[in-house]
Amino acid sequence: MTEKPMAATLEQAQRMYNVAEKNGIRLMVNYPTTWSSAIKYAVQLAKEGAVGHIYQIWRRTGHKGPKEIGCSPYFYNWLFDEKLKEVTVNYSSYD
Repeated sequence: MTEKPMAATLEQAQRMYNVAEKNGIRLMVNYPTTWSSAIKYAVQLAKEGAVGHIYQIWRRTGHKGPKEIGCSPYFYNWLFDEKLKEVTVNYSSYD
C-alpha cells in the first residue's frame, strides 16, 4: 500500500505498477476515507436502515497543508514543484 499521491511522476507510478504486476502483488493507494470511523459508522447505519434512503453523500476534509502540519520537506517539496504540476494529482483541500 502506498500513500496518495502514488508517485511524483507517471513513469515512477508505471514502474511501481510493473513491479507489482510482475511479482503478483496487489498495489493499492491509501485513501483516508477507507479508515474513517465516521464513514464506517455511516455505512453501518445505512445498512441497518436507520437513516432511510441515501441518494448522495458529501464529505469535506482538509488541513492547512503538508508543510504546516509537519510533513517532511522530502514529502512536500515535490508537491509544489512547478515542473511536476502536470503529473501531481492532489485530492485534498487545504484551508
